[in-house]
Amino acid sequence: MFNKILIANRGEIAQRIARTCQELGIAYVGLYSDEDKGSEYLEHAVQCVHLEGSAALDTYLNIQKIVQAAIDTECDAVHPGYGFLSENAEFARAIEDQNITLIGPTSEMIGLMGNKSIAKDIMARAGLPVLPGSLQGTSDKAQLITDARSIGYPLIIKPVMGGGGKGMTIVHESGALDQAIDEALRVAMTAFGDNRLLLEKYVESPRHIEVQVACDHFGNAIHIFDRECSIQRRHQKIIEEAPVTHLSEHVRNQYLNAAVNAVKNAGYSNVGTVEFIVDQDQFYFMEMNTRLQVEHTVTEEITGIDLVELQISIAANQPLALKQEDVCVHGHAIQARIYAEDPYQDFKPAPGTVFNVQWPGQVRVDHAFSQTGTISSYYDPMFGKIISYGANRNAARRKLLAALAHTSILGVKSNTDFLRFILSHPDFVKNDISTDLTDRCFTSAFLDSQADGMLIRSAVAVASCLQLSNSLKHITQTPWVARAGAALPRQLGEAHVGKLHFDVENTPYQPCVISASANKSVITVEEEEFSVRCSHEHSRNDHLLSGTVGAIVWQAMIEAGRYLIQIEGAFFTVTPASNQFGSQSSQTDTAKSDISGVIVAVLVENEQHVEFGQPLIIIEAMKMETTIFAQKSGTVSHLNALTGDIVNKGDTLLKINDIPSESKA
Repeated sequence: MFNKILIANRGEIAQRIARTCQELGIAYVGLYSDEDKGSEYLEHAVQCVHLEGSAALDTYLNIQKIVQAAIDTECDAVHPGYGFLSENAEFARAIEDQNITLIGPTSEMIGLMGNKSIAKDIMARAGLPVLPGSLQGTSDKAQLITDARSIGYPLIIKPVMGGGGKGMTIVHESGALDQAIDEALRVAMTAFGDNRLLLEKYVESPRHIEVQVACDHFGNAIHIFDRECSIQRRHQKIIEEAPVTHLSEHVRNQYLNAAVNAVKNAGYSNVGTVEFIVDQDQFYFMEMNTRLQVEHTVTEEITGIDLVELQISIAANQPLALKQEDVCVHGHAIQARIYAEDPYQDFKPAPGTVFNVQWPGQVRVDHAFSQTGTISSYYDPMFGKIISYGANRNAARRKLLAALAHTSILGVKSNTDFLRFILSHPDFVKNDISTDLTDRCFTSAFLDSQADGMLIRSAVAVASCLQLSNSLKHITQTPWVARAGAALPRQLGEAHVGKLHFDVENTPYQPCVISASANKSVITVEEEEFSVRCSHEHSRNDHLLSGTVGAIVWQAMIEAGRYLIQIEGAFFTVTPASNQFGSQSSQTDTAKSDISGVIVAVLVENEQHVEFGQPLIIIEAMKMETTIFAQKSGTVSHLNALTGDIVNKGDTLLKINDIPSESKA
C-alpha cells in the first residue's frame, strides 16, 4: 500500500478522497490555488502545496507544477479525482516518468479512451454496438459537412478529446450545420486544445446508462452494476441514481456483461465507467471514462463498496478481492448535484461567497465546505452532492426531496429548488425520463410554475418583517408594550406604510405594512398579502434567522446591510434602497461583463455600427458561455476586450456611442 498520496484536485472530490485516505491510514498531500487557501480538506493534510495563481491553467491544470509537487513532497502516488487532469494522458505519462503511481489506468489507456474516435473503434472491435457516425475525427469543415450528409439528421457534434458534455451540439437540419460546426471547433480548441470533431447519429429522447467496472493487473474484471444518468441539462448530469430499474434483467445483463468483456479485452486496469445510449431496449456504446465519476456515490450506497479504496488497492498492484458473485445490490440511491447557478437565468453560474450553508441530516452529503466558503468563478460551480438511500426508488426519491427541503444556502444562487421540482415531477416519479427531458420539458415547466414571482414577493415581505423587527426592537422592550403582550400598537406599524423600499435583482419594490410585532408582520407586496413570522428575535449580529411566510419556511441572515433570504430553495439578496424607487434606466451606453470568466470571442470592432440586441462578446465561465448584447444602437468605441482575456464581473468591455444626427439623416 502507499505511504503518501498527492490529491491533485480541489473541492468536494478532494474532501472525498481525503476521507478514504484517512480511513486507510494513508497520509495525503493537498494542493491549493490562491482561490482555495482556506479549503477544509487541507486541515488534515500532512503537507500543503500552494499552486500560485487562480486560473485553472495556472494551477490544477498545470502539469509541471503538480508533478513537481509530487516529487518535492515525496509522494509515491497521485490521485487525480475527476475533472482537471484526471483523463489527461500527458499528465499520466509525466507522473509515470517519475516512477510515481497514478491512481487510475495507464497513460496509454487514458490516451486511447480519451480519444472518442479511437475508443469507439476499440469498443466496436470488442463487440459493443456503436451509433452510426464518423470513426475518425477531423477539423476539416468540408469533410464534416460531407460526413453529415451520409449520417443524416438529427446528428450530434462531439469534440474528439471532449468530456463532461462540453462542446456537444445537436443539429436537427442542414441549415444549422455550418454555424454549429464553427462553434464546436472553437469550443473544442478552447476547452481541450484540439479542435477535431466527430459526428454521430443523434437518438431522440434516449436514456443515458453507465456501467461501473473494475479491473486489476492480473486479468480479473467485474462490473459493479449500473447507473441511470438521464437527468441532464446541456449534456451535464444533475441527478443520478442506481441501480437501473426500467429495463428488463435480460437487457441489463447484456450490457453489464458486454462492458466487462470489452474492458477486459482492451487490457484496461483500475476503476472505470462504460457509458451507453439506450433507445428502448437497444444500447449503443457512447464513451468510456477512465476516472472516478461524480456519481460514484450511488454505486457505493447500493453495494457498500468504497470505490476510492478500490482504486487505491488496484493501483497498489493488489488483485481484486471481489468476484462478480460477491457484488450485490441492496435498495436504491439517488444523487442530486448542488450547483451555484441560477435556474431562472438559463443556469448561469453564480459564483460568490456562501455565508452560511446548512446541509441536511439523515442522508450522505459530499461537500467542498461544511458551513461557509467561496464559489470561485475560475472553477466548476458544483460544490456539493446530496445522496439519499431507500429500500426502493420512491423511498429514496422522497428522502432526497426532504433533504433538499432542509438544505439552506445563503449567499449565492443555487439549483436546489429546481432539483426539488424535478424530483416531484410526474414524469420523474413514473421513471419516464430521457436525456432531453430537462431541456425540453422540466426547465420550461419550472419557469412557468414560478412565473408569477410569488417567491420574490415573499422574500420582500420577509425582509420587511426583519427590518421592522430590527428598527422597532427597542420599543418592544418598554414596559407598556410588554404589558400589551409584546405586540406593537397598530399605529406603529401603520407609521411605516410606504416607508419601506427594497431592490431585488435590479427591480424596486415598495411593500406596505398592515400590522407588525416583534416576531410577526402582515405585509402587502404588489397588492398580495403575506403573513410573516420570525422564529428567532433579530439582533445586530450576522446569524441565521428562520421563520415562515404563510406555510413556507424561510431562512435568512444579514450581511453588509443586505438581507440574504432563501425560500423554497430559491435565494434572493434583498437590499434596502430608500428613495431609489424607479431610478433604473432601461438602456446603457456601456457593455459590462455579467460574469467573471474568459473571453472566447469578440464579435465587433471599434467604429463598427451595432444595433440594439446585437451580440458583442462571448465569455466563458465554468462550462457555460454567456453572450453580451448591445443595449442600444450606435457605434462601438473604447473596445477593451481581446480573445483570451480574463475579465471580472462588472468590467467595462466597450462603449456604444450615439449615432450623430447627420448620420441618422
